[in-house]
Amino acid sequence: MRRLLTLATDVLLVAVALATLALFVQRQGYRIVTDLWKPPYFEVGRQLPANPSLNWGRARQNVVLLVSTHCAACVASAPFHQRLGQQVREAPGARLMAFCSEGVVAGKRYFSDLGLQVEVITLPPLRGRTVRLPMLLLVDSQGKILDSWVGRLEPTQEQIILAKVRGS
Repeated sequence: MRRLLTLATDVLLVAVALATLALFVQRQGYRIVTDLWKPPYFEVGRQLPANPSLNWGRARQNVVLLVSTHCAACVASAPFHQRLGQQVREAPGARLMAFCSEGVVAGKRYFSDLGLQVEVITLPPLRGRTVRLPMLLLVDSQGKILDSWVGRLEPTQEQIILAKVRGS
């Protein structure tokens, strides 16, 4: 009987460990971001709320990155983000903005380490919403989402984005 109880306890511990691991893997690449925009958060065509700190009108085209320094897909996308930053600098009327889920200071450090000149922005307080990262938004001067991409991108997708930023 004692041996059966020990075996049952061991099986239960393994089951709990596997459930915890499954939850971690499921959430990998996901970070709590914001409840600013109700679902669907970043749908193409959606008008984002006016916000003086974001000031969409400062540029004809706003390129917004949402990243986490702890997200494997975000870190793997860094070389593309560097190319994107170069393209934005060369494109008249374009501006690069970024939100880092770890905060402004961590975001500035992260992008500085990548050699990117980016305006790190804040979003309203977290309220338990999640979005998949990295996310890239192309937003017009009125705050309307023109296009959006999620996750690590394929080279063909990267070329499409760079062409859109160039305006071609």
